[in-house]
Amino acid sequence: MAEQPQSLSEDAELLSQITEINAHAGLLFLEHLVLQKQTRDGTLHTQLAIKYITSVVKNLEEPQWLEVEKTTLRSYLNSEQHQSTPFLSYLAFERPASDNKTMRLKLCLLLQGSDLYSLDDVRRSLRVHGSQHSKILALEKSILDSKVGLFLLYLQKVDLDAQADDHKSALSIIVNELQDFTTAEAYCSLGGRVITPKLAAAIGDRLDLHDWAALILTPDALGAPSSHGYTGRLRREASSGSLGTRRIQSEDLKERSGANRAVQLTRMLLEVYMGAGEKKATEASKLLNAQAINLEAEDVSIYCTPEKMHTEVLYRSFRSCHRHGPLALYPRSYRAPLDGPCTRNMKGKF
Repeated sequence: MAEQPQSLSEDAELLSQITEINAHAGLLFLEHLVLQKQTRDGTLHTQLAIKYITSVVKNLEEPQWLEVEKTTLRSYLNSEQHQSTPFLSYLAFERPASDNKTMRLKLCLLLQGSDLYSLDDVRRSLRVHGSQHSKILALEKSILDSKVGLFLLYLQKVDLDAQADDHKSALSIIVNELQDFTTAEAYCSLGGRVITPKLAAAIGDRLDLHDWAALILTPDALGAPSSHGYTGRLRREASSGSLGTRRIQSEDLKERSGANRAVQLTRMLLEVYMGAGEKKATEASKLLNAQAINLEAEDVSIYCTPEKMHTEVLYRSFRSCHRHGPLALYPRSYRAPLDGPCTRNMKGKF
C-alpha cells in the first residue's frame, strides 16, 4: 500500500529528531525506513546513499583504511581472478571483513537496486566527496553512470544513442580501471546493470545483507518483505534465470527492446576493447568468438580497422566472425579489414 503524505512527513520528522540526538541511531532508522518499511520517498533514498558515500570517503581519509582499499584493488588487478571473477565478488568474499567493506557493499547494492534516489544529487556527492579516491571508487561510479542510461530508458527514450555516453563510460571504467571482463559482458546481457541478481543474492546470503540484496532481487517495486527466506527464494529464481532484468521497465518494453539493447551494448563493449589497443586484444577476440551471431558487418568493420588488428588471435577471431556470423552474408566490400596492411601479412598463416 502506498504511503500517505502524512506518514512520509512523520517519518522524516522522526528521522530528524533521532539523528539530532544520535547520528548512528539516525542511520539505523533511515535504513529501516528504506529497507524494511520500503518507503517510496526518494528524498530518504537519496539521504541514505549520500550517508553511505560520506561514511566510505571518511574511512578512506584514515591511512590504514586507504591502504586496505588500495591493496584490495591492486591484488585484484595483479591476480588471475580478474579474468573470471567480478570485482564486487572479490571484494565481498576474498577480502577480510571490515566496517568499511560492509559499507561499500551496502552502497553498491543500494545504488544498483534503488530506482528512487536523485541521480544528480548522488553523483554530485560521489564526485565532490570522492574526487581524491576516484580509482578506488570506480565500481560505484560505473553503477551511477549505468543508472543514467537506465533512467533515460525508463522515460521511454529507447534509442540507445541517448544513453550511449553513460553506458560507454560505465563499460570503460569496468574494462580499463577494474579490468573486470566478467562484469563487462554480464553488463551487456543484463541490459546495462553492473551487479547481477545472482551475485547480489550471494552477498545477501553469505554476508547477512539480505535487505540490501533484496533491492536488486525484488521483481516488483515493493513486493514482499525482505526476509531471509524471501531472499533465498529470489536467489533460486535468479540462479535459474527466471527473475528477468529488473523492474525499471514494463514487461512489454523489456520484451521489445531487451535483445536489441543487449546487442547494442555488446557493440559498445567491442568498441571499448578495441579502443584499449593490444592490451585488450584477447578480450576482444573472446567477445568476437562468443557474439559473432549478434554483430553486423558494418559495426565490426568500424571497430576492427586494419590499424587495430593487433594480434594474430584477434585477426583469427575476426576472420571466423566473417565466415560464420552475419558478416558472411555481406558483400566483400564490407570486409575491408581483411585486406588491410596489418592483416595482409597474416593471411598465409591461417
